[in-house]
Amino acid sequence: MREHEATELVCSALGVGVSSFYERRKRRQQIDTKRRLLRARVKRLFIKSRNSAGTRTLVTMLKDEGIVLGHFLS
Repeated sequence: MREHEATELVCSALGVGVSSFYERRKRRQQIDTKRRLLRARVKRLFIKSRNSAGTRTLVTMLKDEGIVLGHFLS
């Protein structure tokens, strides 16, 4: 069985279009620099808190640096 045929079989079993699969795979291979920079910043803040800050605290710390994101926006 060729790779493409196997992909078609799995996609049809999951109810996903083959083109959607390949588009997602292409996007996953691209490096998202914004996300990597944000992740590094969060990691730095977590280390600064001596590995104790939770989600709410990290979101607040990011907000103090001018970055607003996350579930706890208030």
